[in-house]
Amino acid sequence: MTTTRFSQPVQTIADIEALEGRPYNSPISSRNLHDLFEATAQLHPDRPKRIVLLETLPVTAVGKIFKPALRHLAVQEKVRTEIDRIFDPDIAADILVDKDARLNTLVHISIGSDDQAQVRALTEGPTPLPQTYRTETRSS
Repeated sequence: MTTTRFSQPVQTIADIEALEGRPYNSPISSRNLHDLFEATAQLHPDRPKRIVLLETLPVTAVGKIFKPALRHLAVQEKVRTEIDRIFDPDIAADILVDKDARLNTLVHISIGSDDQAQVRALTEGPTPLPQTYRTETRSS
């Protein structure tokens, strides 16, 4: 157990809320989650690189978490991270995750840039991943 930005050790979100003087069950910030993982994860691989907060999780008609939709959201987030890294966080991009006839994941990326070197870097970046990526440019 280590400390983060707090003077006392934290083990739960409730500890962070108490130290900040916020009521229990108030909305959780990604910074608080990050601090919790920093304080409780003993090994570096246990700590997430990035935390994405969702309003709701995709669910099936009976209320179970719909994992295929959650995977699609994860792929979209990964592509958006790559776009931010290669281009600029403000660049316009449309990311569509779909399945082909053989149920393989297809990722269609439409990006508002004509810089072919950056587009090539975006296309070649995720090649080790199991999805098929198709990138097209449009005038920005």
